[in-house]
Amino acid sequence: YRNEALLKTVVEKLDSIGWTMPTDITMYAIEKIEKEENINEFLVLYFSSNNFRFTQIVVDNILKSNIRNGLKRVVSECWLAFQSGLFSICAIALMSVIEGILSEFGDNKKEVRMMKVCQKNIEKYSISTDTVLEKYIWMSYHNFISKLYQKSDFTNDEPKEMNRHWLLHGRSNFDINEIDCLRKVSNTRIVKEKRISIV
Repeated sequence: YRNEALLKTVVEKLDSIGWTMPTDITMYAIEKIEKEENINEFLVLYFSSNNFRFTQIVVDNILKSNIRNGLKRVVSECWLAFQSGLFSICAIALMSVIEGILSEFGDNKKEVRMMKVCQKNIEKYSISTDTVLEKYIWMSYHNFISKLYQKSDFTNDEPKEMNRHWLLHGRSNFDINEIDCLRKVSNTRIVKEKRISIV
């Protein structure tokens, strides 16, 4: 995990297609992602094979974790929406779950700036070479949140990637599909710490 160049490459590859570095990533998976040419296809197949078996495992683990019960209820309903093909409902609702989980890693309960939460954790894990993997996981989430929360003038064209600002203010014409939902389910797999265990 101390090969920072490799981790940086993997974060950049995942970021370019809207995925985040999973918290339970292994060295084998890191090397596989680094070498894989079509990583999006690889991850979609991974999450959707065997009737979405791994996606179901991720959802089950979230429901068993110690996140707030209100967030668990949303996750449960999102999974039902996904299974019914209601992808817009699933993906948009999961954005609140991701923000809710991320907020648990901040020092201030009033903090609503998730990029600041991510940045503080990048700094926290930059101190030691023993936590370099955690640092890059947080970098991955920082990149993801910066795109999701990117401010955009409604008089301009809608961003090409899913944008919270456009979606929640009712301006979006984004065609949310099954793959977008799989990405959002994967995005809920946030850093392993004692306060939250989601893998």
